[in-house]
Amino acid sequence: MILKYFKSVLVFFFFIAYNLNAQINEDLGLWYAYNFKTKYYEKFTLSVDIQSRYNTNKQQLIRGVFGKNLKNNFNVGIGYGYFNNQQSNPRKNIQENRIFQELNFNHKLLAVFKLKHRFRVEERFMSHKDFFMRYRYAISLKYNLFKNENQSKFLNMLVANELFVNSEVIQFEEESDLVTYDRNRFLIGMEYEFHNNISLQLAYMEQYLENNKAAQIVLKVTHKI
Repeated sequence: MILKYFKSVLVFFFFIAYNLNAQINEDLGLWYAYNFKTKYYEKFTLSVDIQSRYNTNKQQLIRGVFGKNLKNNFNVGIGYGYFNNQQSNPRKNIQENRIFQELNFNHKLLAVFKLKHRFRVEERFMSHKDFFMRYRYAISLKYNLFKNENQSKFLNMLVANELFVNSEVIQFEEESDLVTYDRNRFLIGMEYEFHNNISLQLAYMEQYLENNKAAQIVLKVTHKI
């Protein structure tokens, strides 16, 4: 019953998101994401995500990371991402090529919570400014609300937070302040896993920037092979 209800709610939100896509403004944005994950020889991993993000500005990205599983639930990875940012005020496109390295660590808390930590270092090459680096730390918590008898379907609650800090003082626009702090993202939502390799995520996220904040609805599909 719970799973049927959640699937109905998920379909409803996808329908609303589709119809509101043309009405996105500064108060609420939409992020669509598709994430593909696979594993080679039990030690090596490949993850690719494609995203379209809509606020007052639009952003499309494709990003991939090649990783290696280590002992004790650690994983190290190196990746590349291409970002196309379409700004409306002033109207211009900003291209970015990004290289990054990351360390992931997964573990359980109190035997019921799944925790994931990610440390990421980014080298950013943007079309409108000089090269600089950024550091990120993300922590996410997953709690299972329901699973069926053969454990092929799960309904999970998600809570996550990620902090972004620049390696140096950055001025993104001529009128903006000089900042080292970049942003913080807080996310809370639900995840429905089925067929053992596909999950759907519906979440609400707030980004806290230097002088303002922005809210987004996140709709994400994860496919594992």
